[in-house]
Amino acid sequence: VNTRTGTVTLKHFLMDPDYVVGRPSQFNYTWFIPIKWMKNGVDQQQYWLLDKTDTHSLMRVSGEEWVLANTNVSGFFRVNYDLDNWGRLLSQLNTNHQVLSVINRAQIIDDAFSLARAKLINTTLALRTTTYLSRERDYIPWESALRNLDNYVLMFDRTEVYGALEAYLKKQIKPLFEHFRTLTANWTRVPTGHSDQYNQINALRIACGVGVKG
Repeated sequence: VNTRTGTVTLKHFLMDPDYVVGRPSQFNYTWFIPIKWMKNGVDQQQYWLLDKTDTHSLMRVSGEEWVLANTNVSGFFRVNYDLDNWGRLLSQLNTNHQVLSVINRAQIIDDAFSLARAKLINTTLALRTTTYLSRERDYIPWESALRNLDNYVLMFDRTEVYGALEAYLKKQIKPLFEHFRTLTANWTRVPTGHSDQYNQINALRIACGVGVKG
């Protein structure tokens, strides 16, 4: 989605950018796609992409406006944006992430890391989707982030950059760790919700791994 022009483009997504497609598609990898989307946190009327490229003028934004497509992961596809819109989405996460639903926050993280693996966006951009996590308390965005960040932990373990990665994870996870310490009355209770229970496990696993004391 190019929010500078309102252009929406469909491309066959391959996680391995070097993979050579050996089997041709009967439909040339083209589908009719219903796109649920929002602008500045407000749901918009569903838009149908009927060609590989189309222009939807309502998706053209400027200033501080942003667009999020495929809200609540309603379709089986990834969404990439122009760099300006990525920047505005990241700004929204860092300013007030709760404008976006829990699922949408997780989606932004997972889409970005998948697009980075496919070499469609810079890895630095994907990593920037995690900078707001020190204020995140919900399970699904954290799970999305950790599943992707675990790959980087394994990749950089025993390298000269691991110390910086460990320090970053420590900074991001410590508020979640303290949240659960308070919620459980210093670890004497079990969180009531299943999502909180899973999130506590994640918080403890990462906190212990990066040396958070408590």
